[in-house]
Amino acid sequence: MLTNLDKKGVKWEIRKAGYLTVNVDGVIHWEHQQSGRVDDVTDELAIQAIIDNFSLINYEKRLKRKELKAEYVRRLVVVYPDADLLEEDIIDFVVDMSFDVFRSVIGSSRSPTTDWQNVMDIRAARRTARQAINALATIPEIQAYDVVNTPTWPV
Repeated sequence: MLTNLDKKGVKWEIRKAGYLTVNVDGVIHWEHQQSGRVDDVTDELAIQAIIDNFSLINYEKRLKRKELKAEYVRRLVVVYPDADLLEEDIIDFVVDMSFDVFRSVIGSSRSPTTDWQNVMDIRAARRTARQAINALATIPEIQAYDVVNTPTWPV
């Protein structure tokens, strides 16, 4: 019998691990999405371990980082309108790779364009803000962190 399944955010962690849970007449049933196993004892132990190791602080940080990503993309779209079509990891990869190519082809003697410098500054502000969010120790601190006004976003 699974306990503490009603913790805020824990169902997301269970889905992320590849399980679907369904409440039928007060009884929780689960299915392992990859294997198709239903109500297997091994899966119950795995799900209970996910519940027992669940951290509400990490969940709140993940939500705050998601807000930060939305603000990051909102600011990038001002410079590059199609940026919102890409995933965050891909945006970072493209920005990093483009910066490396710029430096290797053009060299350090030339400065980046204003738009390109804005992109690099936006990314640097987001990285600093992510580090700040990860360093927060309490849920009220995390919830109070303002992703729009607290980071030093370029103008």
